[in-house]
Amino acid sequence: MTSATFNPDYFPDKLSPSPSVSLMHLLQLFSNSLSGTLSSLERRISVGHASSAHGGSSHGSSHAGGYSGGSKVSGSGSGASKSVGSGPHGQHVSTPNLPVGEHSAATYSNGGGKPSQMNSGPFKGALLGGGTRSEVYGTSVYGSGYPIHYRSGDLPYYYYPLVWSAGPIAYPPYLNHTEEYGQPSNASRPGGALMQVTLQSNTTGSIFHFLADNSTVYALLPVIRTNCSMHGNLNTTSSSSAPFAYPIGNTSDPLPVDAVQYYRASSGLLTLEGYNNTVALSSTPNATAKTIPEDVDHTLLNCLNVTIGAAIPLVDAPKETNFWHTSKGKGAIAGIVLGTILLLWLCCCCCCCLCICCHDQKRKQRGMASHSQGKAATAPEQGTRMREYDHQQVTNPARAAEYDNRVGEVAAPRAPPKALSGP
Repeated sequence: MTSATFNPDYFPDKLSPSPSVSLMHLLQLFSNSLSGTLSSLERRISVGHASSAHGGSSHGSSHAGGYSGGSKVSGSGSGASKSVGSGPHGQHVSTPNLPVGEHSAATYSNGGGKPSQMNSGPFKGALLGGGTRSEVYGTSVYGSGYPIHYRSGDLPYYYYPLVWSAGPIAYPPYLNHTEEYGQPSNASRPGGALMQVTLQSNTTGSIFHFLADNSTVYALLPVIRTNCSMHGNLNTTSSSSAPFAYPIGNTSDPLPVDAVQYYRASSGLLTLEGYNNTVALSSTPNATAKTIPEDVDHTLLNCLNVTIGAAIPLVDAPKETNFWHTSKGKGAIAGIVLGTILLLWLCCCCCCCLCICCHDQKRKQRGMASHSQGKAATAPEQGTRMREYDHQQVTNPARAAEYDNRVGEVAAPRAPPKALSGP
């Protein structure tokens, strides 16, 4: 595994995954592990499309060249974190002690989201959330696995960094963080107290340990057992079938000098028994790490590294809520609809009033025009009659007098009828 520059006040900018997760290693691992007798079901599992007999979910394998997960998260024993359902990235895992509004993480989740700053509590001022799957890999140095621009004390993945119990010798200060995060048995950390599993090769004597919070270990163990028993020489008989506490107080407990790869802002760790990389205890922990011995089962190591990096649970980014699907959005839609209807009604009323006014105006204009035409038609006739009358007065006085009498009779009011007298 690679080493990285360590700064107790500012973690490395962007730590690259170990070379063991390269595409070439993954292809070689598949080539060496798959046989021609694999059933179609096994082939589907190897590419991340296995489903359980009860309609389980499929698991992708696109993250950091990761292997697929195939079994439902379950656990037994005290404090076991259990699956609460399957999601698009894998299994949703109940994760206690997450911040308000965050209830679970998921294997194969992409993580991400906008980080927020804590305004109170022991981590006041620290950035919370925002870490993504692509930045989950650290190195063999404690304090690695942090995304770019996060500082010491930030929690980019919500999970606390793991802490070391007292060892056979005093650890340097950078390995002592129990004051901030409590002892390994601290059940109030996100995911619960630290737990571990042993993972043993079936071809060599190599024994690895995976160490993380309770819910993470319970979520990953079935995935590791499924993938690496098929593709990585994992001996499922001698390896853990259920997590157990860290520390248990014997020489097989993981030690800082056995660390080969940190994950998820140093909240998860893969160790190799007997590795003894004493550089981790020196004043320059960022120095080149001790080479992993050749007799170690590198096939199993690569499988574990890739599987953990691909499937270690991350808290999903908050879903962006469509405004129109909220109560305010629905109210806005109702207001827009009602407003549109009211506007159309007002427009119709205005149009009707305008039509009525125009009709009345045209009717008045037609009446005035008819009256004017009537006057113009009667004026010449009256003039002609007057001229005839004047002419008759001069030429025929008798006819003029007769005309005057006839006009007078027409103009004179009629007398009321006489009342009938009785007998």
